[in-house]
Amino acid sequence: WGGRGGGRGGGIDGLDGVVPPIKKAAVDPLLKAVSDAKKKAAHIVKEMDYMHRREIRMHRTSTSTNSRLFWFGVVSVGALVGVAAFQVVYLRGYFRRKKLL
Repeated sequence: WGGRGGGRGGGIDGLDGVVPPIKKAAVDPLLKAVSDAKKKAAHIVKEMDYMHRREIRMHRTSTSTNSRLFWFGVVSVGALVGVAAFQVVYLRGYFRRKKLL
């Protein structure tokens, strides 16, 4: 039982390593299935690469938009403070000229 091919027949199938011939009709469907699987895998890899590039582009767009909104807010607050300061200075001068202050 435990020997290495030493008994009757040798191999597992009892044919001493002789493999029966495989018919082409039996292999063709397998080759087609393997070919289809390779094509599908290549398509999936290609689509994943596209999605990765799209994610990078969307991240850049999001970062750029966020930065622009930040600076728009800073400029808006600066303009608001500038206009408020101008109004205080202008109205103070106006009321001093009118002798109300």
